[in-house]
Amino acid sequence: MARTDRHSAWNEVFALVLLFVGTLLFFALISYTPKDVPSWIWFSSHSPANRPAQNFIGPVGAIIAGICYQLMGAAAYLLAAILLGFGAAKLFHPSLRVTRRLVWIVLFIWSGACLLHLQPYHLRGWHAAFNIQGPGGWIGYAFVDEHHGLLRNALGPFGSLILLIGVYATTLVLVTGLRPIYLVRKKFVHIPPAGLGFLKQMFSREGLGALLRLAIVYVFVAVFWSLWDQSSGGSWTLQAQHLDLHWFGMDLLPSQVQTANPILILLFIPLVNYVIYPFIDRFFLLTPLRKIGIGLFLTAASYVVIWYIQQMIDAGGKPSVNWQFLAYIILTLGETMVSITGLEFSYTQAPNKMKSAVMALWLFTVSMGNLFTAAVNYFIRNPDGTVKMNDQQYFLFFAVLMLVAGVIFVVVAMFYRGKTYLQSQEKPLEELEPAAVTEVGMP
Repeated sequence: MARTDRHSAWNEVFALVLLFVGTLLFFALISYTPKDVPSWIWFSSHSPANRPAQNFIGPVGAIIAGICYQLMGAAAYLLAAILLGFGAAKLFHPSLRVTRRLVWIVLFIWSGACLLHLQPYHLRGWHAAFNIQGPGGWIGYAFVDEHHGLLRNALGPFGSLILLIGVYATTLVLVTGLRPIYLVRKKFVHIPPAGLGFLKQMFSREGLGALLRLAIVYVFVAVFWSLWDQSSGGSWTLQAQHLDLHWFGMDLLPSQVQTANPILILLFIPLVNYVIYPFIDRFFLLTPLRKIGIGLFLTAASYVVIWYIQQMIDAGGKPSVNWQFLAYIILTLGETMVSITGLEFSYTQAPNKMKSAVMALWLFTVSMGNLFTAAVNYFIRNPDGTVKMNDQQYFLFFAVLMLVAGVIFVVVAMFYRGKTYLQSQEKPLEELEPAAVTEVGMP
């Protein structure tokens, strides 16, 4: 084996190690409770410890998460993000040198921990809930505590804040390579309205054919929205009323649990586009319809988790809200693959003068999904107010429905033959470059 090949193999191994360690740390952090820490650990505050541990990574995960919280507080999530980010970057860019950025990484986490400790509004309950020095752990306590902070005693609270923001912003650029000014300068193309030309194209053979092809895909997307919208103030919120909602020193309301979705979607969009998709693409061509298909199966898996939670509730238990957060993680991952991909796919499959109309039809699938859920709820209700399905059966029904829809979608997508319309071109891409056509189906 050549030296370059061995070097490349070790780069991939190192990248995978970073990804796995970052994933383990993330799940250990989100499921941490001091009750899981064994009594022989110096920061243990409960004896005996939980058996079995509630932490997703077991007692070892509880110990590692506890050490991270003790040292850097909520900035431990920055460490997990760095491990995941550099693992993904190293996997697809082997020439990236992580060691050259260690100083900036340390300063980035240090300034983050200090800023968390300095702010007076959020995460103040962590001191008692996690038995730590505060939101910034020992690092924040040592440098910016009101009475003992070295930096705060030297510069005062305002001077410390200015310095820490400067260090945090600077090291963020040096660690990630982001260029904010470049992003601000990016330009977008203005597309004028089509006028009456829209009607001519819409009712043409080409326009009607595009609508028919997309309508078949939208049937399955509507089923997805039927399930997804129940997580946003619907049946998932009703289930949350029976969960243990004490989380990270806070007592959540059932209606607050759903905020996990918008937070996760912001995290998953770059993760999916720059990490997961390129990784899968190394094994097989990941077309838009394949992305949607994977998303449908992930959505079904999230409802399996919800069904399992309901089983624990019906058995007399009060499961941790972390279980529903796990379902939100899976559901949101599916959402990035169905919703975002489907929106882009619809735009490229619509003729140039019909793109806005097709976007409206895409949004109409959300309404169709909600109407389907309403119809199910109507038909399962008896005249005396009782229902034909209990909660377990209800969630299992939607899990199976989504699974069956996903299987049928795979078959349908195999026969899908679309046309890609770019806004800068009058003809479909397939007609302009017949030798470079890439199938958008799922063969």
